[in-house]
Amino acid sequence: KRIEFNQVLSTLHLTFFDKGLGFIRNKNYNKAQDYFLWSLEVNPMFTPALFQLAFIDFTQGNLHEAVCKSDDILYNLPVDPETKDFTIDLLKEIYSVYIQQGEAAYTKNKFRKAIDEYESARSICEKYDGVPCGDELSRGMSLAKSGIYKEYLEEARDLIIINEFSQAEILTQTAIQFQNNNKKFIPDGSEASNLMEA
Repeated sequence: KRIEFNQVLSTLHLTFFDKGLGFIRNKNYNKAQDYFLWSLEVNPMFTPALFQLAFIDFTQGNLHEAVCKSDDILYNLPVDPETKDFTIDLLKEIYSVYIQQGEAAYTKNKFRKAIDEYESARSICEKYDGVPCGDELSRGMSLAKSGIYKEYLEEARDLIIINEFSQAEILTQTAIQFQNNNKKFIPDGSEASNLMEA
């Protein structure tokens, strides 16, 4: 009986895992999550179950959680080549979503939100081999940072119109400082310099 029990126990994580996969196929993510968690309770080193939990996080929009689990798989646990490949592919998907969210924020003139999304994308592509930082990242960051720079200057011009010169000067100085700190993304600071001289 003890031998039988040990045999059942040694494969129990696989039984739970297979059940979880069945629920994934039916898009019943809540049930699937339960079974993958049970699989990990029996065998905490079973990375395929942790990958499925990361995938569920991704499908539900919990990108940060998905990245944390992926990081565990790649850096803290023994991982088989297939699960490693799946995890890198998932991180590529998460990177793409952050880029899309950055672009969406930019189109709504939410420049700081766009930068946050692009920074999240960059934290992935700079850390994980196999997830390249694409041109869309630096291009998006340049557009968003230029948007903030131009906002400072527009607000300064509005203040000049109503004779609030000291406040306008402070904002223009802020724009110059922002441009100096972000020369990689805003190479030309002449617009602020010209406004300051005016």
